[in-house]
Amino acid sequence: MSNENKRRVAAKDKLRVAAAKNVVENIEVKSIPPNFGKVESLLIAPRPIANDAPSVLRLFTGWPAICINKVADTMISLPLKMYVVKQNTEQKCVWNTKKLSRATQDNIRSRAKSLKIKSALDIEEITEHSMFDVLNEVQDDMCWTDLVKMTVQYLLMIGNAYWYINRNSRGLPTGIRCLPAEYTMVLLSKGNEMNITSYQVYNGIRQEELRAEDVIHFKKVAPGLFWRISSGELKTGLYGMGAIESILNPVMLLNAIDDFERALMENMCVPSGFIKYNDGTLTPEAMKIAEAQWNKAVGGLKRAGRIKVMDQNWEYKPMSIPPKDMSYGEARKWLREVVANACGVPMSLITPDESNKASSTVAIANYMKFTVLPMCEMLTDKINKMLVKKFDDNIFVAFDNPVREDNEFLLEQDKTQITLGMITVNEWRMRQGLEPVPWGDDRYEP
Repeated sequence: MSNENKRRVAAKDKLRVAAAKNVVENIEVKSIPPNFGKVESLLIAPRPIANDAPSVLRLFTGWPAICINKVADTMISLPLKMYVVKQNTEQKCVWNTKKLSRATQDNIRSRAKSLKIKSALDIEEITEHSMFDVLNEVQDDMCWTDLVKMTVQYLLMIGNAYWYINRNSRGLPTGIRCLPAEYTMVLLSKGNEMNITSYQVYNGIRQEELRAEDVIHFKKVAPGLFWRISSGELKTGLYGMGAIESILNPVMLLNAIDDFERALMENMCVPSGFIKYNDGTLTPEAMKIAEAQWNKAVGGLKRAGRIKVMDQNWEYKPMSIPPKDMSYGEARKWLREVVANACGVPMSLITPDESNKASSTVAIANYMKFTVLPMCEMLTDKINKMLVKKFDDNIFVAFDNPVREDNEFLLEQDKTQITLGMITVNEWRMRQGLEPVPWGDDRYEP
């Protein structure tokens, strides 16, 4: 190799090393690919969404709707309560409050993510606060239960739900508007940081741009989900993925089975097929005449049972597979279980096939612990961060603990402490916020 060629190879190697070093430094500093948000990045995206949200919402029928409504109905049955934390005994509360038992406070502390709540000297329940008016002041004729149910439905279908916070002249929240999640887009900054700047609602006719600080974005996070397609256009943003959106193929298959069986039943179960002439070859004109005669006799809706008598050698060949050969019964059962598992709903809640008491009790306990409780935490975390903190840093909201075992464990713990003489009855009553009794100071001796 000549010296000139060696110099060219060395120069190319040097450029490659410099380019690779530049890419690595960009990734390390910015923590995102340098072409993030650009069209060519779709080629290497972990999981770009190739469907639009309005199309996914059309699948809110059948078993997906049944399973999602089970979760939504469970959520609206749980009361949302507001609490205030006290860090010292001298701290006064300006709102009407109710004392909580020590066991209830411990339960709240164990579920909390905030160090302020975990280290609080005392936690009391707020019984009157303007925040309750905000949560019930929903647009149109909706109320708090409607808002929660719609939010859960959006989250399980497409993984995103949006609340717009109405504010007064002082910037305090006054009400909530549930945005149509299928038409809401996340707008990001133009720089490499990709920060959320605002939200845009556009349904093809009306367009509205909302400040990021006025919108609460609930999302079921999933890795690699940054793009959506809406109205044929690529939208870049940070989005979640719903349970139904993650199992589109099984849901589509279930709908295809429904469509086929409905069409078959509407045609009185007459299957599709073709007619074979066994005595030679027909001319194109003769084929058209024969086809018209057969369709007139047995084709179309409600032609089942019709008989066509012809004096020629015809043979019928079915084209469609009979339903019994396709095992639709087993396929339906399997697909139903896939939908229920994706939504986190036990089969004992939606079908009587598994209705024995032992399995149902365990299934419902797991449903409360692994489906309902995480949904409660997802909602309250965002509500506290984006809404409640606007009033005061020492207050927060939380749903009642839906996990029955946690409450039973605390009750059994108190019972054990009393029977072992570790605490008196009056000490226990004081934890529960009850008045002492005359005989309650005597410690039980085992």
